[in-house]
Amino acid sequence: MNDLPSGRTGDKTLGALTALDWIAVVLSGLVCLNLLAFPLLISPTYATMFEDFSASLPGLTRLSLQTWFSAVGLLAVFGLQAYGLIRPMGLGKRRAIIVGAFMLALTWTGLCWLGLYLPIVELAGAIEA
Repeated sequence: MNDLPSGRTGDKTLGALTALDWIAVVLSGLVCLNLLAFPLLISPTYATMFEDFSASLPGLTRLSLQTWFSAVGLLAVFGLQAYGLIRPMGLGKRRAIIVGAFMLALTWTGLCWLGLYLPIVELAGAIEA
């Protein structure tokens, strides 16, 4: 029954998760709120600003302005979280999936924000002092 070297059993229930595991789940959810708000509140403001730019926008900017881009990230993070929380598995694998979902949420949010700021950075680089 004790299949772990430390003498603990490989508990496959959610009760085996510690407070830090649940904090990672909550933090993933909070980062996902940004992905949810991104196409509704944030990107429309930038889209109207980018209409005044005469140059073409970078690919990542055009992608991050699309509603479906943040929706795909949101679904991917929630799907990974649900998989990690619902499916019976060992604690180590469950923690790896929870942390992976958190990292995916951070990465996707970072890509969205980077896409919005790329034209601004390019414009700043084009200005000669």
